[in-house]
Amino acid sequence: MPPFFVLTHPYFGYIRMVDALAEAGHLVNHKKVWRLMKDLKIQSVIRRKRRTSNYTPSVVYPNRLKRKFHATAP
Repeated sequence: MPPFFVLTHPYFGYIRMVDALAEAGHLVNHKKVWRLMKDLKIQSVIRRKRRTSNYTPSVVYPNRLKRKFHATAP
């Protein structure tokens, strides 16, 4: 049975696990936590990076001057 922290926080690696255990009052060496997580095959879930696919501008200003300008080159 995995520890309580693994079930509630599957994205914890061994460093964050050591911090969570210290907050709970268990002072454990980080190497021991790493070894136990390795033996129990507990791995952190790596969150996927979000990629922005929306390239539309967030603010479109109105054409207040009413100019008809067309660029021939960038």
